Amino acid sequence: MKLIGPAPEDINERIKSLPPPVQKAHATSRRLSKIGLIVISILIIITVIISNNLNKDDLVSKEMKELINKAEDELGKDKVIFDNDELRFYLEDNLLFDYDEAVLNEKSKSKLESITSKLNEQMIIEVIGHTDNVGGDCYNYRLSRSRAETVYKFIRSKMKPSKSLYYGLSEDYPITTNNTEFGRSLNRRVELRIKKDANNINSFREGLAKKVSFFIQNHPIAIIVSFIAALVTILSELIRFGINMWARNKKIKKEESSEQSAKRQ
Repeated sequence: MKLIGPAPEDINERIKSLPPPVQKAHATSRRLSKIGLIVISILIIITVIISNNLNKDDLVSKEMKELINKAEDELGKDKVIFDNDELRFYLEDNLLFDYDEAVLNEKSKSKLESITSKLNEQMIIEVIGHTDNVGGDCYNYRLSRSRAETVYKFIRSKMKPSKSLYYGLSEDYPITTNNTEFGRSLNRRVELRIKKDANNINSFREGLAKKVSFFIQNHPIAIIVSFIAALVTILSELIRFGINMWARNKKIKKEESSEQSAKRQ
């Protein structure tokens, strides 16, 4: 079965009929096209291999890593948790407020400001107030909500996150016993939960396709090199196509001229 189109031998014969500089341009564009395809193929293979070997820690964005490190420096690693693409940490109320108050003290402002300096507008922030079990339910709820609101307003005064909210949970979610004063002091806290807005940036945890996307987003040099290689390949193919068409038209004109000469004879 014969394929449609000229055979490679015919194309090579046509190219040989062109001026030497054009033949050289055709050969150069052919080499560049092959190099571009090789580069793109190598980049794809490398990207897939590296992405496939990414682990949980690698899939944390640079901004979130900076925020985790800052929170751990200010509060201690025991109060900072990162899981399921969400950062959670808490501040004890005695670090934020005076007794039975919901107004931030000066020491807490500097600590909060240090942590929130690593926040950005693509993050979703929840501020949650908690109390111990001393006092009535209504009082504890109002106090937990008021303290969450105070921290929330402080953060909002420094930056405007993508989405944010605050609420109080009173004494319903203790992290330790309420039977000792030390335990109650830990339960009186304001918790912050921070994660990326899925509408702005995807969070990639599982699946090769998602890992590849994460790798590409965080390594733009791969995109730049691939774009250059693709551009060189496309331009080289266009040059080859143009030269082939020129050679084809030249051959057609030569054949027409030969036919006319034969008829005149």
